[in-house]
Amino acid sequence: MRKTLATAALTAAALTALLAQPALAATTTALASAASASIAPSPATPAPAAPSSTAPSSAAPANMTASNRTVQLGASADLNVSFQDATTGYLSLSTPRGSRFIQTSDERCRISTGGTAITCAGPIRWLEPFIATITVDPEIPTGTVLTGGTARVAAPGGTVIDSATFAVTVGDTLATPKFEQQLNSIWGTGIPGATIAVLNAQGAPVAQTEVRGDGLWGIDIPFAGRGKHIFSLIQTLGTGGSAPTNVTVDFGEGLALTSPAHNGKLTGTPASFSGVGTVGATVTVAGTSRTICTTVVSDDGTWNCDAVFPLSPGKYTVTARQTGTAISTQTVTFTREPVASAADVKFTSPANAGVVTTRRPLFEGTGEPGSTVRVFGSVRTIGTAIVDSSGAWKIPPQFDLSGSLKLGVEQHPTNGAAASHDSVLFTVTP
Repeated sequence: MRKTLATAALTAAALTALLAQPALAATTTALASAASASIAPSPATPAPAAPSSTAPSSAAPANMTASNRTVQLGASADLNVSFQDATTGYLSLSTPRGSRFIQTSDERCRISTGGTAITCAGPIRWLEPFIATITVDPEIPTGTVLTGGTARVAAPGGTVIDSATFAVTVGDTLATPKFEQQLNSIWGTGIPGATIAVLNAQGAPVAQTEVRGDGLWGIDIPFAGRGKHIFSLIQTLGTGGSAPTNVTVDFGEGLALTSPAHNGKLTGTPASFSGVGTVGATVTVAGTSRTICTTVVSDDGTWNCDAVFPLSPGKYTVTARQTGTAISTQTVTFTREPVASAADVKFTSPANAGVVTTRRPLFEGTGEPGSTVRVFGSVRTIGTAIVDSSGAWKIPPQFDLSGSLKLGVEQHPTNGAAASHDSVLFTVTP
């Protein structure tokens, strides 16, 4: 027992001596530190972060949309109101200022007076697109964007369920005019106040007219030569213009007035006119105030007609017009020359420088039998008569005369002779 205790004491003393050595002490300390580090608890590893609940997400699409539209002046466009999901209620629309509705796709909807609003009966279940046709006022400048259009569906109590807005842009071109045609006559609709012009193949205007306040217009395209001709039709208003549209006219054989020639002379009694035209067409020859004669083009394509009243010598301008086919005209100026002599018209009563004692004196004279004579003053016609077969004529006044008067008389012979004149100066002293 005593030996064991001594051995233990010696061992403890030896260990203490060994630990007292510097190198061994450092090694021991390092091992202790390493051991200590190996058994120390490690920090906790953080858990992955959960997704943020505030991350952005895509917005839900609008259930109701209304399409923006471009409308050309004088034309219209369809506005579409679409629904993503079915909705039930009262549908109503209002236009931007300067535009108006003219038609709807649903008979249960009504357009207001003036076309600025649409209201639909209901409530109605809406899913299929609703279409409203819209137009713009013609005075709106091209390129203008009209905003403020609305479409909405409301519950029976008036609460808005769905709504959308839309705009209308006024196009930078005018609508091509719509027209109908019969031969060379065309007519149709356009923008009130706009000009409808017809241009030939060279681009030169041959006819034009202004669209009336009710939107209607009409033009006769003048004769451009025999056969088919293509013209362009355009509509203009201010600085705006439409795209051209073609008009084809077949003038057929057309009309030609061959006698008298332009700036020529016409002789013979009665005065006769002739030319060529389309077989079966009607030809009328007229002056500025009266129809001279009418005839039909014969089977060989020629026509002629005689004046239905005498044409006194002098210069005339007449127009021959063919109808019943493509309308064509020709105007000529000619000189009617006397072809016969005639007795000059003369006053025989009252005497020149004479005095009459009645306010309605009988005027008498001589002239060419069959001729028409007219007695006239400075402002009024006293009367007319036909010279009888003996060469005499009489004209009773139809109103009272008074004072010193100078009256004239003129005669127009029926045989083509030149007209003649006479005058008388007298005093009425009842």
